[in-house]
Amino acid sequence: MKINALDAHCHADLLMYYEPLFHDRYRELKCGAITWSYLEKIDSWKSYPQYWDKLGRLCRSFGCEESPFFYLVGIHPRSIAEDLQGFSSLPEQITDSLSAHLKDPLCLGLGELGLDAGTQLEEKILRLQLDWALENLPGSKRIGIHTPRHDKVRITRETLSLLEDYVPLHARVLVDHVTPETWSFFQNNSYMVGMTLQDGKTSVEAFLQFVHTHRDIMHRIILNSDGARGLSMPFLQLLDEPNLLDGALRRMVFLENALRFYDLSLQE
Repeated sequence: MKINALDAHCHADLLMYYEPLFHDRYRELKCGAITWSYLEKIDSWKSYPQYWDKLGRLCRSFGCEESPFFYLVGIHPRSIAEDLQGFSSLPEQITDSLSAHLKDPLCLGLGELGLDAGTQLEEKILRLQLDWALENLPGSKRIGIHTPRHDKVRITRETLSLLEDYVPLHARVLVDHVTPETWSFFQNNSYMVGMTLQDGKTSVEAFLQFVHTHRDIMHRIILNSDGARGLSMPFLQLLDEPNLLDGALRRMVFLENALRFYDLSLQE
């Protein structure tokens, strides 16, 4: 596969609805992607397996060497079904589905897990998924962790504190939507760091300034768009303007770090 970049976090199912031709643009740029699980509306936890099946089919349908798509499965903190509240462990129907998908080469792990408002229910569901991962996540699979747009500092701190209970998973965790504001929380740990180039998250200008002052840690940075209801223009701008980053650094943050972290051996 010959690709120039891997958008390490998007929501391809939503993009197909709101931007039906988005994959044509990714194919033009030779950009693959990883679509993370996020249901805008959910009535029952029994819908999760069907949704993950849909993501797998969507990724297979693209079937394009210049723009391959992969996916993560899991329960987003804003996609917690009300009827999941009473469970003390994940229902067998969910864990069976997770296990089945994690055998699919296109499924790279769990995500989008995390806290959003920091409620007790969000923490419970996050812990149930991480508890399951401790015992069942295959060694080659990874975990994508969400941090929110609002109250970011507090929730990021709470998320990192919770993750301290799961040290065996640390080498396989990427914490996403990190901004220059929250980067300092990651200086003394080893997590991979996702940075989202999107209006309201990290701008191209802010990222370039961050590069200028933190070039020594660029091997930990994985860029993404988090595109959902529309394409992320800042992500596409930086990807499409080669003069904004030198070639080696560009390949690192747009492609090589993601390939290394997700244990992908795409031929270039």
